[in-house]
Amino acid sequence: MKAIKKALIAGLGAAAISGALLAGALPAQAESWHRVDTANSIVTCNAFLLVNYPAWHPSRVKCELDGTWHPFQTYGAYIWY
Repeated sequence: MKAIKKALIAGLGAAAISGALLAGALPAQAESWHRVDTANSIVTCNAFLLVNYPAWHPSRVKCELDGTWHPFQTYGAYIWY
């Protein structure tokens, strides 16, 4: 009986360790910024976010300049999820 109990405990321990290693090897679904729109001006970009994501916290939405500034600049609208 003791031998069966030891084997069972050893088997459970090995399963827990292999499960932990497997969980560490799988890629995690991390939160990140996702582009949802492109606008010609910062005003249009912010208006898009206000209309389409009104309840989102301000720390989870942003408008960002695409590349370096030039006369035909575009802005990207991003949300964090």
